[in-house]
Amino acid sequence: MKQKQIEEEKRMHKAVGILLLAFTSAIAGIVSIFVPGTAGKLAKWTFFGVFAVCIIYLVAKRKVRLKRKENERIGKNVTELFFDWIRSEVSLDIEIEPPESGKSNEKMALDTPPKTTPDDRIKPPKKPQNILPPLLKKEINILLGQDKNQENIYWIPENERNWNFVIVGTAGIGKTQTVKAILSEFKKSKIPYIIFDFRKDFILLNGAQKSDFGRILDLNNISINPLDLDVISPKDQKYQISDIINLVYNLGDLQLGIIRKAIKASYEQKGISEEDNKTWKIEPPTFTDLQINLEKLAEKADSRTKTSIEGIFARLDPIFDYKIFSAKTNLPFKEILEENIVIDLGILPIENLKAIVCEFFLRKLRYYLNSLPESIYPKFYIIIDEAHRLKYEKNSSIGQFFKEARKYGVGILLSTQDPVDFTELVYNNLGGLMSLQLNEPKYAKKISEHLGGDIKWKEIKNDLSSKFSAIVKFTSAPNAIKLKILPYFKRE
Repeated sequence: MKQKQIEEEKRMHKAVGILLLAFTSAIAGIVSIFVPGTAGKLAKWTFFGVFAVCIIYLVAKRKVRLKRKENERIGKNVTELFFDWIRSEVSLDIEIEPPESGKSNEKMALDTPPKTTPDDRIKPPKKPQNILPPLLKKEINILLGQDKNQENIYWIPENERNWNFVIVGTAGIGKTQTVKAILSEFKKSKIPYIIFDFRKDFILLNGAQKSDFGRILDLNNISINPLDLDVISPKDQKYQISDIINLVYNLGDLQLGIIRKAIKASYEQKGISEEDNKTWKIEPPTFTDLQINLEKLAEKADSRTKTSIEGIFARLDPIFDYKIFSAKTNLPFKEILEENIVIDLGILPIENLKAIVCEFFLRKLRYYLNSLPESIYPKFYIIIDEAHRLKYEKNSSIGQFFKEARKYGVGILLSTQDPVDFTELVYNNLGGLMSLQLNEPKYAKKISEHLGGDIKWKEIKNDLSSKFSAIVKFTSAPNAIKLKILPYFKRE
């Protein structure tokens, strides 16, 4: 009703305007005839002016009417094309009809019910094809505990500058329970993760190959070939692999050079040349080939070089004996990125062997992620308990992850009792830092620097002696927060 009233008022205003123009024109015409002099000329020009305005108005109105009809015709064609596109893109058990000419979409929706058959009332309609991309974003709200006012404290990775989180604290103060609590929240949010368990802390068996925290990936059934040419040249691979070995085993310069020479010989024996990229598709050597070439170099070496090679074998023998790196890579990365996985490093007897397995596993995972589309949301987490057992230099696998993980949609959670081992690369790429009690003054001082604000190192050393007492700092908040962690064993 209101719309009709407005239209009636518009028509009335137009009519009044036209009458006024006609009246003005008539008066001006009469005056121009009977009144001589300047006044008569002025009236004559007024008459012609008003007459011209009327003519222009009528012409313009006609053009607008024609344009409106053309737009209505085009609008009808566009509508028909739109419904044709819908029919071609979406497979439904109903027929979509374009609106009839002069009939609004709203009226069509009310007047024309979808055509159905008896079967359609029983069977659900077919799902439309993927016109829009699936929703990738997952809400991650990790309940950590409560502050002194009994307010819940959450870690929300998406709110932070980075998605990485570090937990530090003296042994026995509650770090592992805190990590377990966070993993339980990940599971509630359906966020897949992989945890590298150095001490079997997460192997609480409920079945043959499953713990409370995910499926156990049996190291006896997997193999990793570090010498795969992962979109890089044999020369690059030679230097990167030898650097990782050196990072874990702290080799001397002569030993490092010998390993590089043995890696190059291993590629060449397979017919792979550093200079000819056409050969890079040939199946690469494994660490078994590396072992054989080290032995060959020892046979021909002088006494000094032979002693160095013997030192290499003294360190690398566990690698060769366990043969994890002596076959083609068979890691099921697609499944890993969709599940909760526990890597049981506790079955390996030597700490350096655990570390090198972790290094090469993460390296292969990084190359696999690099082949996938980038993500603006966190969709997968890497968790490393006892994180001080790894190195965090820029050339380490975990160091590379800290620089690049965000673009892969990957976050990192580290837990350690030795925060001094972390480089600034780690601290500069955190979204959250949580400290439980640290008895060592040098550790407490290190963490107080990164918590910032009014947090003094003595507070970390003395005021957090109660189990599960902690301080957390987020990049999204100006100040650190003191809280009581809700441990895993108290959660539902």
